[in-house]
Amino acid sequence: MYFANDKSGGRIYIGDAKAGDSFFCPACGEKMVIKRGNIYAHHFAHMPGMDCDPWYTSKLSDWHIKMQRYFRPENREIIIWNSQHTEYHIADIALKTSSGAFVFEFQHSPISQTEFIARSSFYIK
Repeated sequence: MYFANDKSGGRIYIGDAKAGDSFFCPACGEKMVIKRGNIYAHHFAHMPGMDCDPWYTSKLSDWHIKMQRYFRPENREIIIWNSQHTEYHIADIALKTSSGAFVFEFQHSPISQTEFIARSSFYIK
């Protein structure tokens, strides 16, 4: 994730995060750590075994990151809850316009038709 919440609940981009500060997942509230290595893009990560979005499968590809950067930071990695507030997913991009609300999910690797339908149905509801 490139965005996390700081200790006061404000949204912060990984590029603005200071080492030593505390950061939390905007979806599940668990503590996150800063990852700033030489191989992967700098990002926030859950502690081992704590990935909270069931659709998250691995590190974002360079292509995925590039696609997200076409949009403003405030529209990237947006938490979307269902109407019962019992399930959420992290949308790559979420926009609200005078024409309605829109979610963009960038998919560069293959997924099953069943998974595609499940993701689309969640966001439509």
